[in-house]
Amino acid sequence: RQGRIQPMSTANQRPSWTFSGQSTGDGFGDFLLDVPSRGVYGAGLGILNLRENAYNLFATDDFKVTSNLTLNLGVRYELNVPPYDTQIKLVSFWPDRYTRLGSSESAGVVVGGVTSGVPAATAFTDKKTIGPRFGFAWSPGGGRTVVRGGYGIYFDQRTAQVFQQLRANPPLTAVQTLNFAAGGVSDRWAYRVQGLDPNALPVPTASSSFTLAAIEKDPRTDTAQQWNLDLQRELPGRIVLQGAYVGTHGTHLFLKRNINYARPNSAGVFARPFLGYGAIWYQGNNGNSIYHSGQFTAQKRFSGGSQFLAAYTISKTLDDAAGTSRYYVNASGDPDNFRRNRGLSTFDRPQRLTLSFNLAVPNPFQAGTSPVRHVFAGWEVSGVGLVQSGVPFNVTNSLSGQAWDGDIGSGGAGFADYVGGNPYTAGSTKQRLR
Repeated sequence: RQGRIQPMSTANQRPSWTFSGQSTGDGFGDFLLDVPSRGVYGAGLGILNLRENAYNLFATDDFKVTSNLTLNLGVRYELNVPPYDTQIKLVSFWPDRYTRLGSSESAGVVVGGVTSGVPAATAFTDKKTIGPRFGFAWSPGGGRTVVRGGYGIYFDQRTAQVFQQLRANPPLTAVQTLNFAAGGVSDRWAYRVQGLDPNALPVPTASSSFTLAAIEKDPRTDTAQQWNLDLQRELPGRIVLQGAYVGTHGTHLFLKRNINYARPNSAGVFARPFLGYGAIWYQGNNGNSIYHSGQFTAQKRFSGGSQFLAAYTISKTLDDAAGTSRYYVNASGDPDNFRRNRGLSTFDRPQRLTLSFNLAVPNPFQAGTSPVRHVFAGWEVSGVGLVQSGVPFNVTNSLSGQAWDGDIGSGGAGFADYVGGNPYTAGSTKQRLR
């Protein structure tokens, strides 16, 4: 299978201006006089033409071991090649290639298919993607009891959408910001791109602060191990009870973090490890998650098609980078200590109870031959009720993430660390939050 995608990044190619009121004291007044305080201008192709190839092989079969035991065995191999561009050369950053300032190459900038040893996608293909599958169904004692179970390893499809993050890098996009003096020369809405070359690779200097997006060069495919064990029993009176243990373990989850945040050096001074750069938004496969649950259902069927269902789930989900985006997750907290980021998932709901019913309405004209009989035939009344636990929340400090350039993706808020005093461990949640 070949996939094609054309993400666009043309927002800055339509310039934007800011009227702060620095000239007249009023933003609208500056706008009327055409004296902006700031202008943002962009140049470049603005569109990627990505291609990705996927080669999947699988085999599966069912084995009837005995009259009441069936096995399902299977295996799947997925070779998903990272996407490349058919018109331009993708640009990324490899930390291990950073040796010194002086040139783009020595400063870790790599060009797909051009820099020695760098593939066109700027990332190598993960070939460790073998997913075995196993399942069984066993019905002992007359067929009213069924035991089912299974285990499998599954992989996320590596989509080209992830590589859209490279669209902010040259040669696709170049952006410059101009600040205008108060009462200075009117901008006249000019589209200022003098000297703005989108094809120019960044050449970091000791005083520069280039911002880049980067893809891990040896990515692992997002992986989920899933398992379950289920017991179902049919009781007299058309009642079916079911209990199951279901678990999922996610590894190599794709996440985005800043690897160039300022940190203390040997002299005790905060400095970035990659001199010449500002934030480097690095996308790798460092995320993990675990989910355990007990799932129980009771179903009662009545004559005439009516039924009642009750379902209860008790569960717990932990991770170190909860999903907050369609294509990747944003790490929160310390970008170099994922264990410290581990906690309840943002979508964790420990308990969930669902009640539903479906009642078939009797037809009072069933015995007649009048056309009215058809009007009142087949009517049902149904309803669903849901009660569930609330989701967890984090207590954060809006200033604690500043050393990490805005806490690597959570709006500038970092962990609110305990620094002494009364921790308010007693009382209700409302009282502890006062």
